[in-house]
Amino acid sequence: MKKLIIGSIALLMLMALLLVNCKKPEDKVFDGTAHIKGMLLYRDLATNTLDTAKAANVILSQNNVSTNNYLLTLTNGSFDITSLSAGKYNFTATYAATLTGSTKTVTYSIDTTLTLTANEFDYPLNLILKVDTVQSPTLQMIVTDNNGYILSGAQVCLYDDTSLLASNRGTCAGSLKSGVTNSNGIVTFDGLQVKNYFASVYATQGNTTYSNQTNDTKTPISVLGASKPTYQTVKLYPIGYSLQLELLNAQGALVSGANVCLYTDSSLLIKYREQCGGSIKSAMTNSNGVVTFTGLSNVPYYVSAYQISGVDTLSNRINDTKPYKLTNNSLNYNQITIARYPTAATTLNVIVVDQFGALISNANVCVYSDPTLVTQFINSCTGSISNGVTNSQGNVLITGLQSITYYINAYKVIGTTTLSNEAAIKQITVTGGQQTNVSITIIQ
Repeated sequence: MKKLIIGSIALLMLMALLLVNCKKPEDKVFDGTAHIKGMLLYRDLATNTLDTAKAANVILSQNNVSTNNYLLTLTNGSFDITSLSAGKYNFTATYAATLTGSTKTVTYSIDTTLTLTANEFDYPLNLILKVDTVQSPTLQMIVTDNNGYILSGAQVCLYDDTSLLASNRGTCAGSLKSGVTNSNGIVTFDGLQVKNYFASVYATQGNTTYSNQTNDTKTPISVLGASKPTYQTVKLYPIGYSLQLELLNAQGALVSGANVCLYTDSSLLIKYREQCGGSIKSAMTNSNGVVTFTGLSNVPYYVSAYQISGVDTLSNRINDTKPYKLTNNSLNYNQITIARYPTAATTLNVIVVDQFGALISNANVCVYSDPTLVTQFINSCTGSISNGVTNSQGNVLITGLQSITYYINAYKVIGTTTLSNEAAIKQITVTGGQQTNVSITIIQ
């Protein structure tokens, strides 16, 4: 038995020696110490999202020498190639995928050069394949709003007859193709012809409807042949009356984060200037210094725009009573400049006393410009345009006021007792550039 085991071992060693001596030399591609590992991805034409090129075909050749080609068919989109020698490699990959929502095939490819050094481990080497060819004329449309933000859920109707489009706007009746944009604002149509098409597009965001109806019959989309897809971006604008404002400072720079208040009554604007009180709409400018108001009516509008900058207030008060007249189905774009406006300080010095004339400290003073609000929120300061607490001398200074009439409620809670002037709300008109002094008596 022992001789048999020794003989078997000797036989295995002899076979191993023969295999080593008879082994075919490796290709030059595999005689080094470099290593590449990564993933092949492709950007889906229909969704514009990245996915794995699972069954991609890879050709790796060194110095474009075909005899050194390494062929690989992936199963999960990943590759892991070792023993590469230093030098330049041509990395080519192709992948065929069915177009989402269609039976047509789109071919994606990449052809790039890799330069490797000895012992290099290039990981992760993630490569993105691009559209190479399509089976039939294909159109990818991206739908955005007027500011360039993508619009998902937009209805896209494709026509080749402008009169048919014009008579069926918003319904897609008679359209050759129709679809809805995905979360990336994309819709893709294939099986087209090489000719001009026209798109009617609608989208609803909140209470606003957007459309390209002002130029949907004027802007043709020229679809190319079947070798490459056609890409088209369609920009939509609010339907109805809209007002888009771009704010600049005195130096002409865009102003973001500014307050914009929209009025239909110029007297209300003057009353609540740089406060937005009584405005029908208000918003802040975006990072591009722009704000857009939609769903408006065919009436003149007035704009109060301002921004607090340190101790200064930038505003357009020099011409904020200029009316803006709107055109239907248009953005009605306008520029507004806000700057430091030299105004004299207007302050109100409120002194609070009790029925015996003693000064009352820590009393709440609430200043209103609307008498109905002071009645509604008596002894709470809710809704006041300014408020403060009296000091040890029984007075408080209210600043930043306008030259209008104000209504003042003063009160102090002591245990379960409230001292107040609610039975005789103080009415006072302040004057610009002056300090107005007023005494208020609060009783139980």
